[in-house]
Amino acid sequence: MRIRSSSSSSLVGFVLTALALCGAAGASASNDVQLVADTTAAADPRFGVSYRTAYRVEIDENGALFNRFTVHVPDSGGMPEAQRAGRFLAQVWRAANRRFSTLASGLRRTPVDVWLTRTGDAGGEQFRTNLYIYDFASERTGIEWARELAHEYGHYLLPGASGYTSPESWSNGVLGERLFLRWLRDDLAARLISADDLPYVKPGDLDDFCAKQSAPLTDRVRNNGPDLAALERTDKKGMDAFSSLMLYMDDMYGPKSLLDLLDYLDPHSAVGARGVDFLSAFQKSIASSGSGSLRLDTTRPDMVVLPAGVLELRADGGGQIAAAVAHKKIASGAGGILRIKRAAPGWLSLTVAGDGKPVRVRWKRVSP
Repeated sequence: MRIRSSSSSSLVGFVLTALALCGAAGASASNDVQLVADTTAAADPRFGVSYRTAYRVEIDENGALFNRFTVHVPDSGGMPEAQRAGRFLAQVWRAANRRFSTLASGLRRTPVDVWLTRTGDAGGEQFRTNLYIYDFASERTGIEWARELAHEYGHYLLPGASGYTSPESWSNGVLGERLFLRWLRDDLAARLISADDLPYVKPGDLDDFCAKQSAPLTDRVRNNGPDLAALERTDKKGMDAFSSLMLYMDDMYGPKSLLDLLDYLDPHSAVGARGVDFLSAFQKSIASSGSGSLRLDTTRPDMVVLPAGVLELRADGGGQIAAAVAHKKIASGAGGILRIKRAAPGWLSLTVAGDGKPVRVRWKRVSP
C-alpha cells in the first residue's frame, strides 16, 4: 500500500514508501491499494459539518486505480485513524469483490464516504452512501474497530431482512460483521492477503471472532436445517436465525447465492422482507437451478436443499456419498457418484466419506 498526496499543498506533501509489503510468500502485494491525502473541504450530508481533511482510498483493477472510499476527518489530528480505517475497508472491499465481482452493484456504483466524527455516542450509522463512525477518538479495541466498520459497510452492501425490534431494525449490519470478518480470515489462510495488509486485527483475533460469532451460527443450519420459527421472530434470536441462514448459504452454496435469491424475493411490505422471505427466496432459487455445487463436511451429515428431479451428485475425491431424509437413508453411492430422484424440492442430509477436510460435491439435474 502507498500513501500519496493529491497536491503539493496537502498535509502529506510527498509520497511515503510502502508501509507494509506482504511478508508471506504467495500473498498479494499491497501496492494495489493507495491512500491519497486530500485537504479539500467537504460537508457531511447528514449534519452539514465541515471536514477539512480526508484520505481517498484507491484500489487497482486491471491496472487502473478507482476511488472506492473517501475517509473524512475533522482535522489533521484524525489522519492516522483515517488511514487505518481506509486500509481496513480496502481489504473488505477486495474480499467482497473476489466473491461478488460485478454482481454487487454497490461495489462500484459510487465511492462510499466515511465520516469519522469527534461528536456523538461511540458507535456507527449508515446513511445512503455514507458511513458514520461517531466519537472516533473514544477508546476501542482493534476488533471493535473492525466490527464497527464491517457492520456499517454491511448495511450499505449486503441484502438484509428488516423489521427487527432488537438489536436494531436491519439485519445486514450484524451480518456484515460475521460475514466480512470470516472472509478476511479465509483470505489470510489462503494467502490472498497478508497480516500486514490488515490494521486493527491479527489472524488470531479473526479466528477467535469467527469461532464465537460465525461458526456456531453456520453449524445450526448445517446440522439441523433452517429454524422456521426463529426466522419468523423479530428479536435478537430472529436476527441470529437470519445470520445463520445467510452464513450457511455463503459457506455451503457460495457467496453468489446471497445475491441469486434476490431475483426470487417478493416485496413484502414498506419495511422490507423478513427472514422467512429470505428462506423462501433461497429455496425457490435452488428449485429453479439445473446444477450447482456444495461444500460439505466429511465428519458429519450436512443439511442441504436440492431441487426436484433426477439428480446426479459427484463428490471430489471419490468418497462414498449417501443421502437421507429425516435420518432415514434414501440412497447411497460409491465412487463419489450418487443418483437420487426427488419428487419435490426440499431439504435432506448428505454424508460424504473423507479425511475430515471439506469436500466439494457437484450436482446437476439430469431429468425433470
